Amino acid sequence: MTKSNGEEPRAGGRMRRFQQGVRKRTLLAKKKVQSITKEDVKSYLFRNAFVLLTVTAVVVGTILGFTLRPYKMTYREVKYFSFPGELLMRMLQMLVLPLIISSLVTGMAALDRKASGKMGMRAVVYYMTTTIIAVVIGIIMVIIIHPGKGTKENMHREGKVIQVTAADAFLDLIRNMFPPNLVEACSREGVAAANVFLPHPKVSSLFVLALDRRYRDKKKKKKKKGPDQILQVYETHNPVNVLFL
Repeated sequence: MTKSNGEEPRAGGRMRRFQQGVRKRTLLAKKKVQSITKEDVKSYLFRNAFVLLTVTAVVVGTILGFTLRPYKMTYREVKYFSFPGELLMRMLQMLVLPLIISSLVTGMAALDRKASGKMGMRAVVYYMTTTIIAVVIGIIMVIIIHPGKGTKENMHREGKVIQVTAADAFLDLIRNMFPPNLVEACSREGVAAANVFLPHPKVSSLFVLALDRRYRDKKKKKKKKGPDQILQVYETHNPVNVLFL
């Protein structure tokens, strides 16, 4: 009985302390909320602008994805909508190589000669081993599955280069401002090449089958070839200028 009587005051004291702590925190929160000014809100938004904009972009992209899905947009319209995301991915790819090289240079500079030599030898051995394993696996898979067998004989493909529109040329100009590879951008230039492919229904490739079904559906509806059957592929080529400018 004495033990139970001793535990009850302790439990009551803990509850009182907990209630007092909650009251103090609520009072402090009220004071902080009342003392917030416009400058505080501006500074908060400025400090967390990247996170807020990222979350907003994700929400807007999700809403657009669900709302625009029933409209059955053409391939060109989808590419236009995905252009901002493509620029973001190109900028991220552009940052990867310089970051890796700079981190490797700084890391190797901080080591002594013996440690750097051992690390370099291990890296070379690891690279050669993984390359040999990849080559062996590739040869075995080619011998087993024979990729591309029969597609050349069974596929009726009509490929012709279509003149790129002014909008595509303008988008290529913006794409070239953010190259994924800085070294390649110094010697090569990227353009959007547009080709029309009419595959044969006997081809086993899933991608070609999807295009073939789309073409046959359009043909059943007695519609002419439109821009939705034009597939754009971003390619690189050597510029005309000898100085690569």
